[in-house]
Amino acid sequence: VDERFSADSAAEQQSGSRDIHGESSSFAGHRPGLVPGGDGQDGGLAQVLTHLDIVGWSRIDPIMVRWMHALRKNGLRLIVLSNMPREMEEPLLSGRGWSELLEARVVSGAIGASKPSAEIYRVAAARLKLAPEKILFLDDRAENVDGARQAGFHAVHYRDPRALRGVLEVEYARLPVDALPRDTSRDD
Repeated sequence: VDERFSADSAAEQQSGSRDIHGESSSFAGHRPGLVPGGDGQDGGLAQVLTHLDIVGWSRIDPIMVRWMHALRKNGLRLIVLSNMPREMEEPLLSGRGWSELLEARVVSGAIGASKPSAEIYRVAAARLKLAPEKILFLDDRAENVDGARQAGFHAVHYRDPRALRGVLEVEYARLPVDALPRDTSRDD
């Protein structure tokens, strides 16, 4: 467990900071170093950053949701592994039309470890009851992909659905990719 995370989370919880919805904000604890002190004296920065996280999670790519449905239809299990504050888990991951496709969720704010730390990947594998080498991890941040690989996962750096399809067709041919658009810029 990242000691900075734990210490900052405790300080944030004691400070009683509130986010833009009046809820307890853990952004300072969740993103150490981004919000000075986590003592509620950040001039509203924690509220702004929490709002931006919410906006980011609110824009879900329908192509990726179709692909998630195809994966489930083919018997594959899905889990979300997110660096998000605990307080944001339910509002952002429940009742979204795609969240019912998930077998499990691992949220950094709930477990006290965040990507790319090995602990969060260990928890994800344990929740799925799978060996790490049986799991394919996708992330838009290279350091998280590297962390997953170091933890024994297969991992792909996600950029967009077309690029993902190209990688999957070459490296993971058994996965269904028809729901993902083709990269029409490539010469096949």
